[in-house]
Amino acid sequence: MSLMGKHNHNQTSDFNFESIFLGFTALDGYRLKYVRLRTPEGDRIIKIPKEQRLELYRSLKPGDTIRCTGEQKLNLETGEYKLKACAIFKIFETVRTEVQAHERAEVIHLSAHSSQKRQVTTAAKPLVNVLVCQKSDCVKRGSSEVCDALLGALEEQDLAGYVKVKSTGCLKHCKSGPHLVVMPDKSRYSNVKVGDVPDIITAIRNQLSVQTMPAAG
Repeated sequence: MSLMGKHNHNQTSDFNFESIFLGFTALDGYRLKYVRLRTPEGDRIIKIPKEQRLELYRSLKPGDTIRCTGEQKLNLETGEYKLKACAIFKIFETVRTEVQAHERAEVIHLSAHSSQKRQVTTAAKPLVNVLVCQKSDCVKRGSSEVCDALLGALEEQDLAGYVKVKSTGCLKHCKSGPHLVVMPDKSRYSNVKVGDVPDIITAIRNQLSVQTMPAAG
């Protein structure tokens, strides 16, 4: 009796190319796992290295030129490629207005609950907006560090698809800054420190109940 081996239906090769960043793609409504790129062969969805997800979410804007290296697998039966990056670097930043500089790239959502992932044509709007004062007095007191901590915590707790952190102008009472306001319930926080972020995230999560969270895909 001979042992039958599994047929290998995949052909693997390396890729290394420059392309235009179009936006992000989230899995199951919130996990930012892919970038959408425009290449000479057409638009591609590429899996982001886990250690780069937060960095790229903060820095990439549509139109930026990036270099992407990694591994691609061709399914010989279906003719479909799966691309997984090992490194993504921005090599040219598109010129944008001051308002555009603070905007996040659109996120398109995929559903993983079917044999074929279905792309949703419209990006989900955030249910909660966190307004963080970035005027000079608050910046001196650490509002930029608070912003970074919020973004990191939202990504780690899979809330980045539902909550958007926005820089804003003066929220008054400068001597008690940094200030932030959570919308839509208008909760206001003063004298915010990085150590306060876990409690703020808990309060935000309480707003995002199972009934109000949109279904992914």
